[in-house]
Amino acid sequence: MFEEKIDDRYFWAGIGLTFLGIIINLFAVPLLSIVSMICSLGGTVCFICDYLRLKANDLPRPHWAWLFLFPVYAWKRCVLLKGSKLPFWATVGLLVVWLGATGFLITHGLGDIAAAEAKPIVTRLIKENLDPSLYCSDVEVTEELRPGRYDAVATVSNGMQFNIRIKVKKDGEIYVRVLE
Repeated sequence: MFEEKIDDRYFWAGIGLTFLGIIINLFAVPLLSIVSMICSLGGTVCFICDYLRLKANDLPRPHWAWLFLFPVYAWKRCVLLKGSKLPFWATVGLLVVWLGATGFLITHGLGDIAAAEAKPIVTRLIKENLDPSLYCSDVEVTEELRPGRYDAVATVSNGMQFNIRIKVKKDGEIYVRVLE
């Protein structure tokens, strides 16, 4: 181990910003996607600052190209500095969260998310046009017509069902139209 304590602030900031970018990206709203990209870019800048700080202090560092594959950069950094492997395992955990979130979105589909977000809109339509005591108990997507547009069946609390169309705009706003 090196005599002096190695300053890991930029490295941990890079991990934190990248993690924040991944979490924000789960919401998949265009404005938040921009924030997610800024966070990820900020994470990369922090990793570059970490690399430059190691270089300025004449400490061993991974090749600069590994900066863009941050788990490899983290591993090589830990090995070369003969320090704790905690930063590497934090990046592995970050990848596991990202893969898990991506898997969730793939298996549950964006249509299911749109259906869940359409439920309160359908409830509002039911209360305004049918009966204020009724509510939407379920929305099930039956077909994805194209990305952002879905046919679905809305079930009302009294058992009635309506065919609806859900449209997710680029700004993340959701529109619902009753088809019958």
